[in-house]
Amino acid sequence: MLAPDYISPFTAYRTWHWEIPTGITSLNSVSWTPREAHVAVCRNNRPHIAPDLGCTCGIYAAKHWKHLIDIGYGGYGIHGEVALWGIIEECRLGYRAQYAYPKFFCVPPMMLTMDMKIAEAGMEALIAYNVDIFVLASSKPQPNVEKVPLWVKDFGYSAQGIDFVGKYIQRLYLFKGDRADENPEVGDRLCIKGVGIAVVKSVAQNEVTITLFNQTIHRIPRERITWNFQNNRWESDTTGSSVALSRAAARGF
Repeated sequence: MLAPDYISPFTAYRTWHWEIPTGITSLNSVSWTPREAHVAVCRNNRPHIAPDLGCTCGIYAAKHWKHLIDIGYGGYGIHGEVALWGIIEECRLGYRAQYAYPKFFCVPPMMLTMDMKIAEAGMEALIAYNVDIFVLASSKPQPNVEKVPLWVKDFGYSAQGIDFVGKYIQRLYLFKGDRADENPEVGDRLCIKGVGIAVVKSVAQNEVTITLFNQTIHRIPRERITWNFQNNRWESDTTGSSVALSRAAARGF
Protein backbone atom coordinates (compact mmCIF):
# COMPACT_ATOMS: atom_id res chain seq x y z
CA MET A 1 0.00 0.00 0.00
CA LEU A 2 1.31 3.44 -0.94
CA ALA A 3 1.08 5.78 2.06
CA PRO A 4 0.30 9.45 1.30
CA ASP A 5 2.93 12.10 2.02
CA TYR A 6 0.37 14.36 3.71
CA ILE A 7 -2.78 13.38 5.60
CA SER A 8 -3.98 16.88 6.55
CA PRO A 9 -4.72 19.34 3.72
CA PHE A 10 -1.80 21.49 2.61
CA THR A 11 -2.54 25.06 1.48
CA ALA A 12 -1.17 26.34 -1.83
CA TYR A 13 -2.25 28.76 -4.59
CA ARG A 14 -3.38 28.29 -8.19
CA THR A 15 -5.36 29.69 -11.08
CA TRP A 16 -8.39 28.38 -12.95
CA HIS A 17 -10.35 29.03 -16.09
CA TRP A 18 -13.82 30.43 -15.31
CA GLU A 19 -16.17 28.63 -17.69
CA ILE A 20 -19.60 30.28 -17.70
CA PRO A 21 -22.07 28.84 -16.81
CA THR A 22 -20.49 25.45 -16.03
CA GLY A 23 -17.82 26.25 -13.42
CA ILE A 24 -14.03 26.14 -13.26
CA THR A 25 -11.45 24.16 -15.19
CA SER A 26 -7.71 23.80 -15.07
CA LEU A 27 -5.86 25.74 -17.76
CA ASN A 28 -5.59 22.44 -19.65
CA SER A 29 -9.44 22.34 -19.78
CA VAL A 30 -10.03 19.65 -17.12
CA SER A 31 -13.25 20.37 -15.20
CA TRP A 32 -13.40 20.66 -11.40
CA THR A 33 -16.66 19.35 -9.94
CA PRO A 34 -18.33 21.36 -7.14
CA ARG A 35 -18.19 19.76 -3.67
CA GLU A 36 -15.99 16.89 -4.89
CA ALA A 37 -12.24 16.42 -4.50
CA HIS A 38 -10.36 16.95 -7.74
CA VAL A 39 -8.26 13.84 -8.39
CA ALA A 40 -5.04 13.84 -10.38
CA VAL A 41 -4.83 11.52 -13.37
CA CYS A 42 -1.69 10.87 -15.41
CA ARG A 43 -2.37 12.47 -18.78
CA ASN A 44 0.64 10.60 -20.19
CA ASN A 45 -1.38 7.37 -19.75
CA ARG A 46 1.25 5.76 -17.54
CA PRO A 47 0.17 3.04 -15.06
CA HIS A 48 0.93 4.87 -11.82
CA ILE A 49 -0.80 6.99 -9.21
CA ALA A 50 -0.43 10.71 -9.92
CA PRO A 51 1.76 12.48 -9.06
CA ASP A 52 4.73 10.21 -9.70
CA LEU A 53 8.30 11.26 -9.01
CA GLY A 54 9.41 10.20 -12.49
CA CYS A 55 6.56 11.94 -14.34
CA THR A 56 5.10 15.44 -14.80
CA CYS A 57 1.55 14.44 -13.77
CA GLY A 58 -0.37 15.83 -10.80
CA ILE A 59 -2.43 18.86 -9.82
CA TYR A 60 -0.13 21.87 -9.94
CA ALA A 61 -0.21 24.76 -7.48
CA ALA A 62 2.16 27.60 -6.62
CA LYS A 63 3.42 28.17 -3.10
CA HIS A 64 1.54 31.47 -2.66
CA TRP A 65 0.01 34.34 -4.68
CA LYS A 66 3.32 36.14 -5.32
CA HIS A 67 4.85 32.85 -6.46
CA LEU A 68 1.95 32.37 -8.90
CA ILE A 69 2.72 35.81 -10.36
CA ASP A 70 6.46 35.09 -10.51
CA ILE A 71 5.98 31.89 -12.54
CA GLY A 72 3.70 33.65 -15.02
CA TYR A 73 0.25 32.39 -14.05
CA GLY A 74 -1.09 35.40 -12.14
CA GLY A 75 -2.96 36.99 -15.02
CA TYR A 76 -5.16 34.10 -16.14
CA GLY A 77 -8.81 33.65 -15.21
CA ILE A 78 -9.55 33.52 -11.50
CA HIS A 79 -7.21 32.36 -8.75
CA GLY A 80 -7.17 31.54 -5.06
CA GLU A 81 -6.04 29.25 -2.31
CA VAL A 82 -6.37 25.52 -2.82
CA ALA A 83 -6.21 22.62 -0.35
CA LEU A 84 -3.85 19.82 -1.44
CA TRP A 85 -3.63 16.38 0.10
CA GLY A 86 -2.65 12.78 -0.58
CA ILE A 87 0.71 12.48 -2.33
CA ILE A 88 2.39 15.88 -2.75
CA GLU A 89 5.62 16.44 -4.66
CA GLU A 90 7.53 19.72 -4.53
CA CYS A 91 8.66 20.94 -7.94
CA ARG A 92 10.13 23.99 -9.68
CA LEU A 93 6.66 25.49 -10.17
CA GLY A 94 5.50 24.82 -6.61
CA TYR A 95 3.71 21.55 -5.88
CA ARG A 96 2.10 18.60 -7.67
CA ALA A 97 -0.65 16.90 -5.68
CA GLN A 98 -2.91 13.85 -5.79
CA TYR A 99 -6.07 15.57 -4.50
CA ALA A 100 -7.19 19.20 -4.39
CA TYR A 101 -10.17 21.45 -3.72
CA PRO A 102 -10.52 25.27 -3.77
CA LYS A 103 -10.42 27.13 -0.43
CA PHE A 104 -11.48 30.51 -1.87
CA PHE A 105 -11.67 32.32 -5.21
CA CYS A 106 -10.38 35.77 -6.18
CA VAL A 107 -12.06 37.38 -9.20
CA PRO A 108 -10.46 40.34 -11.03
CA PRO A 109 -13.06 43.17 -11.17
CA MET A 110 -12.85 43.45 -14.96
CA MET A 111 -14.34 39.95 -15.19
CA LEU A 112 -17.48 41.17 -13.38
CA THR A 113 -18.20 44.05 -15.77
CA MET A 114 -19.52 41.80 -18.51
CA ASP A 115 -23.20 41.50 -19.47
CA MET A 116 -25.28 41.27 -16.26
CA LYS A 117 -26.90 37.95 -17.15
CA ILE A 118 -23.52 36.42 -17.95
CA ALA A 119 -22.03 37.79 -14.71
CA GLU A 120 -24.89 36.31 -12.67
CA ALA A 121 -24.50 32.93 -14.37
CA GLY A 122 -20.77 33.02 -13.69
CA MET A 123 -21.26 33.83 -10.01
CA GLU A 124 -23.81 31.02 -9.63
CA ALA A 125 -21.24 28.63 -11.10
CA LEU A 126 -18.64 29.74 -8.52
CA ILE A 127 -21.09 29.73 -5.61
CA ALA A 128 -21.75 26.03 -6.31
CA TYR A 129 -18.27 25.27 -4.91
CA ASN A 130 -19.42 26.63 -1.53
CA VAL A 131 -16.26 28.62 -0.76
CA ASP A 132 -15.70 32.33 -0.13
CA ILE A 133 -15.42 34.56 -3.22
CA PHE A 134 -13.46 37.82 -3.24
CA VAL A 135 -13.23 40.60 -5.83
CA LEU A 136 -9.80 42.16 -6.23
CA ALA A 137 -9.19 45.88 -5.94
CA SER A 138 -7.19 45.77 -9.19
CA SER A 139 -7.47 43.80 -12.43
CA LYS A 140 -3.69 43.63 -12.83
CA PRO A 141 -1.80 40.91 -10.90
CA GLN A 142 0.22 42.36 -8.03
CA PRO A 143 1.39 40.79 -4.75
CA ASN A 144 -0.39 42.96 -2.16
CA VAL A 145 -3.68 43.71 -3.91
CA GLU A 146 -6.68 44.13 -1.57
CA LYS A 147 -9.34 41.39 -1.51
CA VAL A 148 -12.92 42.58 -1.00
CA PRO A 149 -15.44 39.91 0.11
CA LEU A 150 -18.09 39.43 -2.57
CA TRP A 151 -19.82 36.19 -1.54
CA VAL A 152 -19.28 34.61 1.89
CA LYS A 153 -19.94 30.96 2.67
CA ASP A 154 -22.99 30.47 4.94
CA PHE A 155 -23.88 34.15 4.57
CA GLY A 156 -24.30 35.10 0.92
CA TYR A 157 -23.48 38.24 -1.03
CA SER A 158 -21.54 40.94 0.81
CA ALA A 159 -22.86 44.53 0.69
CA GLN A 160 -19.23 45.69 0.69
CA GLY A 161 -18.44 43.61 -2.39
CA ILE A 162 -21.56 44.64 -4.31
CA ASP A 163 -20.82 48.31 -3.54
CA PHE A 164 -17.22 47.90 -4.69
CA VAL A 165 -18.23 46.33 -8.03
CA GLY A 166 -20.80 49.09 -8.64
CA LYS A 167 -18.26 51.84 -7.98
CA TYR A 168 -15.66 50.07 -10.11
CA ILE A 169 -18.06 50.02 -13.08
CA GLN A 170 -18.84 53.71 -12.53
CA ARG A 171 -15.12 54.54 -12.61
CA LEU A 172 -14.73 52.66 -15.88
CA TYR A 173 -17.47 54.72 -17.49
CA LEU A 174 -16.22 58.01 -16.05
CA PHE A 175 -12.50 57.68 -16.70
CA LYS A 176 -12.17 55.26 -19.60
CA GLY A 177 -15.19 56.14 -21.64
CA ASP A 178 -15.12 54.79 -25.16
CA ARG A 179 -11.53 53.60 -25.69
CA ALA A 180 -11.94 52.77 -29.40
CA ASP A 181 -9.18 55.20 -30.40
CA GLU A 182 -6.75 54.11 -27.67
CA ASN A 183 -4.48 51.09 -27.40
CA PRO A 184 -4.64 48.21 -24.92
CA GLU A 185 -2.12 48.38 -22.11
CA VAL A 186 0.21 45.65 -20.86
CA GLY A 187 -1.70 43.54 -18.34
CA ASP A 188 -5.15 44.31 -19.81
CA ARG A 189 -7.46 41.38 -20.45
CA LEU A 190 -8.63 40.77 -23.99
CA CYS A 191 -11.60 38.57 -24.83
CA ILE A 192 -11.17 36.41 -27.94
CA LYS A 193 -14.74 35.75 -29.02
CA GLY A 194 -15.60 32.07 -28.78
CA VAL A 195 -12.18 31.21 -27.33
CA GLY A 196 -11.62 32.85 -23.94
CA ILE A 197 -9.74 35.54 -22.03
CA ALA A 198 -6.15 36.42 -22.89
CA VAL A 199 -3.65 38.81 -21.28
CA VAL A 200 -1.86 41.60 -23.17
CA LYS A 201 1.92 41.14 -22.99
CA SER A 202 3.14 43.91 -25.31
CA VAL A 203 1.75 46.59 -27.60
CA ALA A 204 3.34 47.73 -30.87
CA GLN A 205 2.13 50.25 -33.43
CA ASN A 206 0.38 47.70 -35.66
CA GLU A 207 -0.12 44.64 -33.46
CA VAL A 208 -0.79 43.47 -29.93
CA THR A 209 0.93 40.43 -28.43
CA ILE A 210 -1.09 38.32 -26.00
CA THR A 211 -0.79 35.01 -24.19
CA LEU A 212 -3.77 32.67 -24.21
CA PHE A 213 -4.21 30.11 -21.40
CA ASN A 214 -0.47 30.50 -20.71
CA GLN A 215 0.24 28.01 -23.51
CA THR A 216 0.43 30.04 -26.73
CA ILE A 217 1.62 33.51 -27.76
CA HIS A 218 -0.59 35.30 -30.28
CA ARG A 219 0.04 38.40 -32.37
CA ILE A 220 -3.18 40.18 -33.33
CA PRO A 221 -3.37 43.10 -35.78
CA ARG A 222 -4.37 46.29 -33.92
CA GLU A 223 -7.29 46.91 -36.30
CA ARG A 224 -8.86 43.59 -35.25
CA ILE A 225 -9.08 44.70 -31.59
CA THR A 226 -11.89 46.93 -30.35
CA TRP A 227 -13.07 48.31 -27.03
CA ASN A 228 -16.57 47.04 -26.14
CA PHE A 229 -18.13 49.90 -24.19
CA GLN A 230 -21.05 47.80 -22.90
CA ASN A 231 -18.81 45.00 -21.60
CA ASN A 232 -15.97 47.34 -20.55
CA ARG A 233 -13.25 45.22 -22.13
CA TRP A 234 -11.06 44.74 -25.19
CA GLU A 235 -12.34 42.18 -27.68
CA SER A 236 -11.20 40.55 -30.90
CA ASP A 237 -12.73 38.10 -33.35
CA THR A 238 -9.40 36.46 -34.18
CA THR A 239 -6.48 34.82 -32.38
CA GLY A 240 -4.08 36.07 -35.06
CA SER A 241 -0.81 34.22 -35.63
CA SER A 242 0.39 31.98 -32.80
CA VAL A 243 3.50 30.31 -31.40
CA ALA A 244 3.25 27.45 -28.89
CA LEU A 245 4.90 27.83 -25.50
CA SER A 246 6.75 24.90 -23.94
CA ARG A 247 5.63 24.69 -20.30
CA ALA A 248 5.53 21.47 -18.33
CA ALA A 249 3.00 23.00 -15.96
CA ALA A 250 0.46 23.28 -18.75
CA ARG A 251 -0.27 19.62 -18.00
CA GLY A 252 -1.62 20.28 -14.54
CA PHE A 253 -2.33 23.97 -14.00
